[in-house]
Amino acid sequence: MHGADRVRFEEEEHDLRWNHRQPHHSLGIPLDVALVGSGVPRQVALVGCGKRKAVTDSDLPAHELYIGNPFRMAFRHAVETADDVHILSALHGLVSPYQRLAPYDMVMTQMLMSEQREWGRNVVSALKSSYPMTPIRLIFYAGSHYVRPVLAALEPELGYCSYEDPLKGLDLFKRLAWFKAHQTG
Repeated sequence: MHGADRVRFEEEEHDLRWNHRQPHHSLGIPLDVALVGSGVPRQVALVGCGKRKAVTDSDLPAHELYIGNPFRMAFRHAVETADDVHILSALHGLVSPYQRLAPYDMVMTQMLMSEQREWGRNVVSALKSSYPMTPIRLIFYAGSHYVRPVLAALEPELGYCSYEDPLKGLDLFKRLAWFKAHQTG
C-alpha cells in the first residue's frame, strides 16, 4: 500500500472506529457497549486471505500482506459495511487486519479434511473469545474452502450467531462484479 493510500485507509479506519464509539441515541453510552446484551448482533466480516502476497523480508500487517485485487476489493467492502473485520488465513486462522504476518504459501486445498475441520474449530473458538457476550452476524467474503469448515464448526453453536454468504456460488469474475456493483463510495 502506498503512503497516501495507507494514510487514507488509516483515517477511514479511525472514522469507522470513532463512529461506533459515539453515544447511542439518548442513552449516552457508546454503540459497542449499547449492543452488548441488547440482542442486536455485531456485523462481523470474514475476508478470505489472498493467494497473492507482498514480496518482503519483514512481517507486514495482514491487510497489507495480501495484495491481490479480489482480496483488496473484499477487504474494502468489509471495512465500509461491517462493524468488525477479520481475515481468514489458511495458515493462521482468524487474523486481525493489523496482525503482523510474514509471507507464506499455504491454501486450504492443501489441507486434509481433518485439518480443515480443526482449522474451522479454531476459527470459531477465536470468534467466541473475541465476542463472548455479544451475538454476531458473520458475513463471509471468502471461498467455499474457507466458509465450509467454519460453518461446520458452528453447527452446534447456531444460537451463538447467524451468517450470510453473499458470494456463494459466484466464480471469481462474478465476485469482482458483485463488489463493483456494491461499492458504497
